Amino acid sequence: MAPIDLEHPRNLGGILDDAFALYRRAYPTLLLVALVVIVPLQLLVFGVGLGWLTGPYHATQTRTDLAVSLLQPLLAVPLVTAMTVHVVREAAAGRDPSARPALRAAALAARRLLPAVALALLGEALGFLLIIPGIVLAVRWALVSQVVVVEGEEGTGALARSARLVAGRGWFTFGVIAVLAILVSLLGQVVLLPLDAAARSAGHQWPALIGQTVAQVLAVPLQAVAVTLLYFSLRAEKEPAGPATPEPEIPQDPWERRQLQEGWQPPA
Repeated sequence: MAPIDLEHPRNLGGILDDAFALYRRAYPTLLLVALVVIVPLQLLVFGVGLGWLTGPYHATQTRTDLAVSLLQPLLAVPLVTAMTVHVVREAAAGRDPSARPALRAAALAARRLLPAVALALLGEALGFLLIIPGIVLAVRWALVSQVVVVEGEEGTGALARSARLVAGRGWFTFGVIAVLAILVSLLGQVVLLPLDAAARSAGHQWPALIGQTVAQVLAVPLQAVAVTLLYFSLRAEKEPAGPATPEPEIPQDPWERRQLQEGWQPPA
């Protein structure tokens, strides 16, 4: 797998092109990690909790359905994003990403990631009461998951770091997110519409549950890849990498080489 340079600015077209290229190259791992998170959550919450596995078909979601749907941005999306960041970095380095290290990376990041995402969602929800402030905050905090996973920031620090990266590039960030939302919605409808029609015809809700689950498994990793590329692009704009530091010369003498590696001084 050829390496990809993450540390350079990209325009909208570059982000989308590289996102689809990375998605095609790493889709077995991306889909597998999405399955691990999304399928159990969908089955437990919607299938069992809301009775979609055995219940009759209903065309519109109830208030309870909509409230429970918040679990997706609160749990599923951040965890899949954490795995996706690992996959993107591995693929960009020219290595073949695998699912187990990606799952481990998400597990290690979860303690910091989920509280930061919950804090961002709470602030956005309060902002959406006035509509415009909610949109502004959603744009400013669009990179919270990437900041937590890549840089190890926590809580309000992750929110502030995301806002600094987006500062001055708010319209660009909004454009990328809006285009991604449209693409993800179209991709989801391709899967959802036939299965929703099947659910309506059969009078059971479970085909719609399958459609919703498959749509999320396909779409969430693609969205996460693109937003991760947006994160690296904005970081490269704000903090361009300096010249590479030359590697220190390795002494030929074994005693001097050991001294350099272990950082100690030999006895006089």
